[in-house]
Amino acid sequence: MRWLAALLCLLALPAAATQDAWPALYDVVDVAANDVLNIRNDPNARAPIVGSLAHDAQAVELIRPDESHRWALVNNGEGSGWVSLRYLQRRAGQWAGSMPQVAQCSGTEPFWSLDVESATASFSAIDAERQNYDIVQKGPAQGRRDSFHLIAEGADGLAVGALSAEACNDGMSGRAYGLSVELLMKGAAGWHHVSGCCSLSRSR
Repeated sequence: MRWLAALLCLLALPAAATQDAWPALYDVVDVAANDVLNIRNDPNARAPIVGSLAHDAQAVELIRPDESHRWALVNNGEGSGWVSLRYLQRRAGQWAGSMPQVAQCSGTEPFWSLDVESATASFSAIDAERQNYDIVQKGPAQGRRDSFHLIAEGADGLAVGALSAEACNDGMSGRAYGLSVELLMKGAAGWHHVSGCCSLSRSR
């Protein structure tokens, strides 16, 4: 009867919620312990190999699928490539419209980064001291499944982030991102606005 309980849970969810969101985290599966999952230059099995994932790699961020939904784009060093979805298992709970589990965001001019935990965030920049925040609210925009917000409070002021599920580039590399962010911070000197890209993973 386990299958019946699972079916009833799915039927109880809004139809839109069951659609897969991108980017998303996946685990490598069905790859032998003495083998790797190849990352290829293009989404086909004959394309040149540009990198690899370990046979037991977990929480790998995939940016978007190809048109066939048989391959997905993944970052590889300072560039990106394609991996076969046949050997990847999607982690549960990553539905369109649900708040992405962002791990970090970054941008340039000047260089800055935002590290996000479940309830805290830490902002650092090349021209400023680190600022720590407690996240007080986060979630989707009303009536949208591709737009989200994050509000945090700290000793130095307020931080508000608006995230969008869209292609983003850091302007420095060939890495791909599936989330962009507009970050506004209020401190003693007033409001400060930076733009950048976000990732679900901390690894590069």
